[in-house]
Amino acid sequence: MAKQPGDATIGDEMLAQARAELKLEANVEKAADFRWFFKYPENDAFLGVRVPVIRRIAKGYGAMPLRQLDSLLKSGIHEERSLAHATLRSKFARGT
Repeated sequence: MAKQPGDATIGDEMLAQARAELKLEANVEKAADFRWFFKYPENDAFLGVRVPVIRRIAKGYGAMPLRQLDSLLKSGIHEERSLAHATLRSKFARGT
């Protein structure tokens, strides 16, 4: 049976790939800066990925199913939540 774009397996693969891309862009020094900047960093983990990079990555995940985006939104990693927001923003900016 062929996999469809809404198939959970495809979505899970996209989710894993998005997380891997974020980790490739991780910057330990920036992560320390982010922890200093945010008021309640104990509730968050930071990879140190800057917003323009997150937006660039998000462009490749417009087809990610909402179930996987929800998983990113519930993540304890700040950049994963930001990736979900950027993806949703671009997804719905193109909608009617």
